[in-house]
Amino acid sequence: MQQRTCLPNGTWSGTAPSCVKGPTSLVRCAPPPKLLHGYHRPALDSAGGAETIEFFCKTSYILSGNHQSTCLSNGSWSSRSPKCVRVCREPRVSELVRQSVVKPHLLLRQRSDQTHLSSRYSMDDLLSAGFIPLTSGGLSREKNDDTSLAEIPRGFHPVYTSIDYKCASPLYRNKGSSRRTCLKTGRWSGHYVSCSPVCGKFDAFSRHNLSDAQWPWHAAIYIRSPPDHTVSTYTSPGRIITDQQGASEESTFWFLACSGALVAQHRVLVVAQCVVDKNKQQHIQPEHVKVVIGKQYHTPRDVLKSQHHLRVSEIVVHPNFFSSPDSDVAVLKLKDKAKIRERVLPVCLPKTQGGEVTAQEAYTARWILPSNPRHLGHSATLSLTKLVELTDVTHCEREFAQGGAHTTAISDNSLCVISKPSSPQSACPIVIPGITTMPAVFSSTRAVLSGHEDTHRASSAGWQLLGLERATSFEKNNCNQPSYTVHTQIANFQDWIEQHVK
Repeated sequence: MQQRTCLPNGTWSGTAPSCVKGPTSLVRCAPPPKLLHGYHRPALDSAGGAETIEFFCKTSYILSGNHQSTCLSNGSWSSRSPKCVRVCREPRVSELVRQSVVKPHLLLRQRSDQTHLSSRYSMDDLLSAGFIPLTSGGLSREKNDDTSLAEIPRGFHPVYTSIDYKCASPLYRNKGSSRRTCLKTGRWSGHYVSCSPVCGKFDAFSRHNLSDAQWPWHAAIYIRSPPDHTVSTYTSPGRIITDQQGASEESTFWFLACSGALVAQHRVLVVAQCVVDKNKQQHIQPEHVKVVIGKQYHTPRDVLKSQHHLRVSEIVVHPNFFSSPDSDVAVLKLKDKAKIRERVLPVCLPKTQGGEVTAQEAYTARWILPSNPRHLGHSATLSLTKLVELTDVTHCEREFAQGGAHTTAISDNSLCVISKPSSPQSACPIVIPGITTMPAVFSSTRAVLSGHEDTHRASSAGWQLLGLERATSFEKNNCNQPSYTVHTQIANFQDWIEQHVK
């Protein structure tokens, strides 16, 4: 800075100052510390202004802290350097799965010089097996502090975080790992978690009150009436009946053709003859088939709350059926999944393919229709359950032969089921071919259930689908005499069914 003084002669001392352009310099900040497992670079929008840098992390790491920092006029950065934290992206699960995150309060690492672990197993191996690391002489705290962990974006979790999984409802069971842990590789231990319906669950079963047995997997299969018929017919011994099924659909008629068994949320098993056009040697069109679940709950209030109408998207008939009628089984693929609840659950399939059925008792559930056609309708169809005897197919073959019925479809793929006669006082109902099931505990020895404890044990073991009743069974059907019926033995088609149930 220059000064000038006013002299006695009225002039200023010195010479008049002037401003000239001189060299200028921007304030520069010291380079930020090196980012462990990451790097920084100039921000694209910082040209011509204050210096700004961006931070990035390597694969399997995520940035905890500010993504950018700007050099201030005082030579310091606007924010402290972030950290790169090793993380795993949270696995996606369905809404049926409930999860609980177990955060690692102490993130642990293994010291190579003080480890007490066997050389056969790494920490990742133990975490994959479900072990939780604890503080010890061989383990120490990671450099990442709780502050940096708190800044991890939602949906990511640091190493050694565990997630516990369980199904939201007891009607579902967990598939996959019940616990998964974030490993140092950025992957989760264990396997993908999903919840699928529990099969064969029927805790309300009582051997001593079969009239109240309302099987949650017993489906009613309806067939749309042919276009050239105003009323559909179902022929039973000596009687023709009609049944109009809900048919705003278009003011068409549907007839109850057979029983089906719900084996998955989107799959129903039926006998092939129920959904096959024998004249054309092919299955009928899927839009002409309808599945109704929960039909056995027949009071007016229950009908509205429990009946579940499901459309069919595809019909898969066993490839051998048209050449070998004893391969009488088909899978109905549903357009929409059945809504699982206590009244709608799948039945279990047999555990293994084939094998001899050693059980001597089982339960057959059928649909019965009223004898008066005026009473037909959704609320009039009831479910009838009987304790039946399983016997060698030769018994059915002999009985059918005596009655003049054809026996070509009776083979090792068949089950012969004997039902005791009804009470002489009761009228013979109109019956629709049914399904036969048994508790899993029946599968190895003859079961004799005599008390409440045994009944509960049988029902909680899971019910298995044993057979699907064929319509030809009714050629020798009289409710006042023992009834011999033929069923398709499901265990013989286990592999094929599982291929189409997935």
